[in-house]
Amino acid sequence: MKSCRLLAPVLLFFLLSSFRTGDGNNPFFAFLKQTGLKFVKPLNAVETKVIQNDELAYQYAIIDTVSKIEIRYLIYPLQEMEKAYNAPHPDTGIGRIDPDFLHTNFLYINTYKILGRELNVSEPMPDIREISHATVDKQYNADWGAEVSVEPCDEFAQKYKYCTLFAIHKDNVADAFIIFLYNNKDTFDEWVQPDLHTLVFTGQ
Repeated sequence: MKSCRLLAPVLLFFLLSSFRTGDGNNPFFAFLKQTGLKFVKPLNAVETKVIQNDELAYQYAIIDTVSKIEIRYLIYPLQEMEKAYNAPHPDTGIGRIDPDFLHTNFLYINTYKILGRELNVSEPMPDIREISHATVDKQYNADWGAEVSVEPCDEFAQKYKYCTLFAIHKDNVADAFIIFLYNNKDTFDEWVQPDLHTLVFTGQ
């Protein structure tokens, strides 16, 4: 498992903005194929509209018709960033950043976007729980995983009170985020466990 320092907000904004989706552009299924991620729609889930918002652009969404939990998905393929990182570069004195060291940064900045706040390294960070390497390797064929629960801003959440963000990372391949939105914490705890495995790296 790789760890990293929190990057400067300007650099993170630049990196994440390159993954934003435009109006009417949904790359989710293309990214699944590109990254070798397997998506399994939960039994009671139906596709729901992707809501354009000024906080965090996501690519695909479903809603569980029984629990009423909405699940949003966001994938960052890393192949192009890996190629750029590994390509020969002139010595400019400016260090390059290995894309496989960015997963914690992606999780922090996405969490702050969901909160509707600017990333401020002087403030206490959200309580992020890392999943053990053995668990993410066995269950997701991933190299790192973590989750965080917050109260999202209205712009992103719309009608929902609570949000849990689950992230998995596979070196040289992708970072993937599963975003759960819900109004009842007891219902979430009861229903969500199977839905944590709707995205799994296949190892291709």
